[in-house]
Amino acid sequence: MSGSRGIGPAAASLLSDAARIEFPLSDTDQQTLTTLFNGSFTIELWLLDEAAAADGRTNHSLLYKADTSAFPGNSLWLYRARQNGRYCFRLHGRDSRTIELSVVPSTASSAGNRKWHHLMIAVDRSRSLASAWLDGELSDHQNADELASFENSGTLILGNNHHHTSPWAGSIDEVAVYSTALQQEHATAHFRAGQFALQTQPPPMQVSDQEQYFELNVRPLLIEHCLECHSAESDSPLQLDSRQGMLSGGDFGPSIIPGRGADSLLVQAVRHTHKSLRMPPDGNVRLTEQQIRDLEQWIDRGAVWGRDSASTVRREQQAAADSAPVTDHWAFSGSLHVVPPEVSGERWTQTNVDRFLQRDRLDAGVSPGARADRYTLIRRATFDLTGLPPTAAEVSAFLDDARDDGAAFADVVDRLLASEAYGVRQGRLWLDVARYADTQGDVGDFPIPAAWLYRNWVIDAFNSDLPFDEFLQAQIAGDLLAAEASDAESARNLVIATGFVALAKRFGNRISDECK
Repeated sequence: MSGSRGIGPAAASLLSDAARIEFPLSDTDQQTLTTLFNGSFTIELWLLDEAAAADGRTNHSLLYKADTSAFPGNSLWLYRARQNGRYCFRLHGRDSRTIELSVVPSTASSAGNRKWHHLMIAVDRSRSLASAWLDGELSDHQNADELASFENSGTLILGNNHHHTSPWAGSIDEVAVYSTALQQEHATAHFRAGQFALQTQPPPMQVSDQEQYFELNVRPLLIEHCLECHSAESDSPLQLDSRQGMLSGGDFGPSIIPGRGADSLLVQAVRHTHKSLRMPPDGNVRLTEQQIRDLEQWIDRGAVWGRDSASTVRREQQAAADSAPVTDHWAFSGSLHVVPPEVSGERWTQTNVDRFLQRDRLDAGVSPGARADRYTLIRRATFDLTGLPPTAAEVSAFLDDARDDGAAFADVVDRLLASEAYGVRQGRLWLDVARYADTQGDVGDFPIPAAWLYRNWVIDAFNSDLPFDEFLQAQIAGDLLAAEASDAESARNLVIATGFVALAKRFGNRISDECK
């Protein structure tokens, strides 16, 4: 991701599939956003669309605040649809109520036109009305007696969504969220103001054009005035012979901030406006005003480096590919967007997973078995999630539940997931992978006094629904993460998590020891 001058001082130009901006939200921030989105509000932004034509496979995400455990339910999102290239806004409530708006750009059936467009979404709770404007013109509206509401603790994301499956191709600028529903006159006025701002800004450039701009205007400047003192061959802590060197910076911090030329240390130094830095240090060889403008414009457009940098990246990627293990194991394969198959049999195609199972059954000529009765269901679920049989009281409660099977069984599963036994059962499976033991094994088989702390940490992690990435990170580097913990108890638990490493180092706890 890099900066790109747009309507305002700097736009987020999302140039890679992984590009996104995540906003850290405190508990207060979460409550503020929940209150805002459950009242009247407006979302406004400018976008520059560089996406290819809709291919039926890839959405392009603009703004997401999703409930990761229930998505697409209880979530809000704004994206360019893979089916038809339309800009879609959706707010799915905790129940079945939904706000859905569809904005049809002039390029909906083709690739984005690489021009800035103004998009505004307003939800007016007082009038039960949701509206969308594109470039000042009303594009869609929805009337509803009761508009959907939601509450989640998800991250607020610009760009690639929480699943990392919807990369935005282009730029996003001037994102604003208002705690009131703006009207037609506001959409028109804001669009016209943005158009005026665009007239004073340089037009967007393709990455290849930005590389050429760097080669013609910036690299010669750096070679002539900077690299003698600021390169890998010099003793200076500040290196200006690579983009990474500029981003790493020296004693005063990063020398450039992509997208913000005027705020970048390098520009302030060559303009002699920085309180401590004057570059070049010889006052008789100051850069010309045009050279400074070239440097500032290059940074404003994202500080894209030149061709040798691109070729270096390609060489590094090729080297990584050459050294990658030759295997078809799933862990070394890239993620794919898979569309569930269309299959017959309404009873067996209630979810996307059902469709895959039904397809395989049909391919194999296998008929599904009879539907399990309630007694069988509760035994299967209880053994699977807790490793224990259900009690007589639990079985009776399920059998006597007058609700339909789906609602009654959902309560059984929720109860089992919330039980302490769930963490013990699932934690034991992980502890087997970690080769956990209370004693050292081998000849002496001495007790490990603190081993139980790690065992209990694993169980508690499952029972508290600790995200899997945090679960792994804590066990591998908990001692390092503890230094940034918010309180002493959190730091202590992070250190305990490294029992994964401590136990693995003991003789008798390694697979290789058993092979000798």
